[in-house]
Amino acid sequence: MIDGAHVLTPGVLRYGILGLATYRPAVVTTQQWYVGPGQQNEAVAAGYDQEFEDKLFGEIEWPSDGYRLFHVGHFIGDRDWFEGQWESNCLFVPRSLLEQTGGFDESFDIPGGAFANLDLFERMASTPGVRLVTMLGEGSFHQVHGGTTTNVGEVAERAGIIRSYYDHYEQVRGRPFHIPAKPFHYVGTLPVPARRTKARRMGAPVFFSRAHVDGTDGRPLKPLPVPDELRTEFVDAFWRSNTWHQTTWLGKWVAKPPTDLLTYQELVHRVRPGWIIETGTSGGGRALFLATICDLVGTGQIVSIDTPQVPTLPEHPRLTFLDADPNDDATAEQVAAIVGENPRALVILGKAGSSKMLRSFEHYSPHVPVGSYVVVEDTIVNGHPVWAGFGSGPAEAVKEIINRGGFTIDSALERYALTFNPGGFLKRTS
Repeated sequence: MIDGAHVLTPGVLRYGILGLATYRPAVVTTQQWYVGPGQQNEAVAAGYDQEFEDKLFGEIEWPSDGYRLFHVGHFIGDRDWFEGQWESNCLFVPRSLLEQTGGFDESFDIPGGAFANLDLFERMASTPGVRLVTMLGEGSFHQVHGGTTTNVGEVAERAGIIRSYYDHYEQVRGRPFHIPAKPFHYVGTLPVPARRTKARRMGAPVFFSRAHVDGTDGRPLKPLPVPDELRTEFVDAFWRSNTWHQTTWLGKWVAKPPTDLLTYQELVHRVRPGWIIETGTSGGGRALFLATICDLVGTGQIVSIDTPQVPTLPEHPRLTFLDADPNDDATAEQVAAIVGENPRALVILGKAGSSKMLRSFEHYSPHVPVGSYVVVEDTIVNGHPVWAGFGSGPAEAVKEIINRGGFTIDSALERYALTFNPGGFLKRTS
């Protein structure tokens, strides 16, 4: 066991021993979960704390039925049972393998332990002939406790800590961290409470609503996070309602959730961009919205790039429309000529397949200074949770962008619970 702030489901010992015996030589891992409504650092920033967590344990009558932990838990990293692992807080390994790999490396001595746990896992799992095994239907649940890494609410601060762990790993090992490239074997079963894959999580919100404590005016005594499952279901239901397709701004078609438009005005006011570069003109309503917000703050021009979907686009002195493919090199050169040097841009990229999205990002993100944003829209498609048949899209492009470095996800801009761009508000950090 690594990190004392963990509780386990009842079958961990049984299936850990069974996995070692069945697949020897093996490393058997326990899947990682948070206690709480979502990713724990985000939940803590929204008001989740030990007092609320204690009420959740009371709601499930812990520990009378350990599998009820799944009712008040959430996969770490918004994962699923079959997406592989690169870390576990409860491992089963033969003593001989632990002695061969050397156990924990005391060089990982910075606060929080850095990648000591990931390093141990990588060394054991990469050993030739050793099989990787993970348990189904069991979990190791991380409790809220004010930890060095997990319970940091500020996005930029947490991103800085994680980046320092990557840098420290390279200093210790002389190479970047990589996930062991081995297939996973499985042991265990999926009891009913554990069948909360990404499409089957909606049994949980009732426990969080019961744990709310209301004041005399009926409002919660303190702010509490919206459970991720409820947020996902709301986004899915709102998408299917098609009412977002009727959103307008000053009579022009926008086809966006109003909450995302409210977030866009916040970005314009915060960043005060010289230029806003957007792809996916559609009916021109989003461009008109941005232009009127620029009017209110007294700065900013908009260049909108795409083949429009309406015969007549809105007119405004701050608007420039380009009827062109945003992914063409010639278009990118034309945009660069329009915005000039040092445009202090804010970039909004409309829905596209991942390869086209990355191409647009490569063309227009260089105009974005540190502190400004690239917004990747419609990260909900391709089954996140809507339009499963879209194919590799914006969400997949975001993963590639983040892996390249220089940008971090600002999840604080998703605080209204309804957004079509989860994980898509990318702040330039370097």
